Amino acid sequence: MLKLPLLRSLQLALFLCLWAANAPAQESVMMPPPLPGFATAPPPDPDTLPPPPPLEWEPLAPLGPEQGPSTVPAPPALLAPLPPAPALPPPPAPVIALFVGTGPDPAQFELATPRFEVWRSGAEAPEIPTQVKDGLHHTLITSGEPIVVRLLFDPSLTGTALSVTPDKGVLIEPAQGIHIGPSGECLFTVDLEGNQEEGQISFYSMQITTVLRLTTATPETIELLANP
Repeated sequence: MLKLPLLRSLQLALFLCLWAANAPAQESVMMPPPLPGFATAPPPDPDTLPPPPPLEWEPLAPLGPEQGPSTVPAPPALLAPLPPAPALPPPPAPVIALFVGTGPDPAQFELATPRFEVWRSGAEAPEIPTQVKDGLHHTLITSGEPIVVRLLFDPSLTGTALSVTPDKGVLIEPAQGIHIGPSGECLFTVDLEGNQEEGQISFYSMQITTVLRLTTATPETIELLANP
């Protein structure tokens, strides 16, 4: 009696094992949804659409008397003319400053303007440079043959400093640290270097500048001009 149930249990277990081995594996890939059962129409072609109907504008009805512009008069304060602007006073006249005494005093100019003398080698008397204009004198020079320039100031200027500024290529000795001597004279040795053809020297004292201009010439020309 006990063997029959046991045999049935074994048969049932064997059936379950065989069913489990032959059962299909579950698919992990999601399937797309089914297509609808009805067909959709394609969108219309914009080139085949009919043109839109023309716009129709209705004229506006004229305004009635009760809808017309406002006829309420403006306040008198807005219609009154504006008072004239007060007249501004004229600007003050410009002040013109008169610069008095900007130029040198004539007496001081005469006092601080020296007289020039040019001494050449072997000469027994000095040459007086040509005065081109006030404060400007001119003389001839031969390169390589120095000349001695003598300046004669008023003796009252003894001890006054004298500033000397030669052009490039003009050799002068001494060129700095110069003071007017006891008799009012100052002596300088002047020459031109190389092929220098001209130059000038500026002498400055008591706000007065005096210039000596130099131009090269041959010894024969200088001799001819000195002894016509």
